[in-house]
Amino acid sequence: MIRCVLFDLEGTLVDFQWKLEEAEAELRRAAAGVLGCGPERFAGLNYAGIWKAAMEAGAPGLRARVEQTLEPIYDRYDLDAATRWTLQPGASSVLTRLQALGVPTGLVTNVGRRSVAHIVTRLGIDGRFGVVVTRNDVPRMKPAPEGIHKALAALGATAAEALMVGDSLSDIGAARAAGCRVAIVLGGESTEAAIRAARPDLVLTDLREVVGSLCEPLERRKAGRPEGQS
Repeated sequence: MIRCVLFDLEGTLVDFQWKLEEAEAELRRAAAGVLGCGPERFAGLNYAGIWKAAMEAGAPGLRARVEQTLEPIYDRYDLDAATRWTLQPGASSVLTRLQALGVPTGLVTNVGRRSVAHIVTRLGIDGRFGVVVTRNDVPRMKPAPEGIHKALAALGATAAEALMVGDSLSDIGAARAAGCRVAIVLGGESTEAAIRAARPDLVLTDLREVVGSLCEPLERRKAGRPEGQS
């Protein structure tokens, strides 16, 4: 039984606006500059993979320089995307419905703390989450599971009780590594073909489908009605 729901931010609760290719190219160049190698060392890695590889490639004394070099780049692209982010259709109503049902919710995102604090307030979804975990709060971004582990600990929930709702292969990887179920909303960072090939527990074409797949069964259980009874 799902007792806790964790949400990704960009591509899930808000539309995907990161200038991904441009950002990743800049991150590869910057990481290579600090480590004294060619940017091809980071070829094929996404923005989370570049951070992980750069941090692991450098000697301990270089890690602080890697972080100081890359973090402002991530922040700049976050803040740029934040100027265009809008709530996905149904995002506010889904969060409201879960809150009314007493279902703990959390936000687990690779977006940095500065942009998250700004955007949840601007879009009116601040106060909807029992915990917010950004990339600044964990040593590794999704698809590493640390953010999910941290959110579940704060909410007092186990992985077996949790559903991660996201839009990307990184969300699938993080959820599986953490041991929780995962629902993916199509149309975000990762392509539909890639998502379906990865076989998440649920594939949604609209965030509002969470209402049918999760909220309505919860409401039936809360009312003491068996599954399938209207």
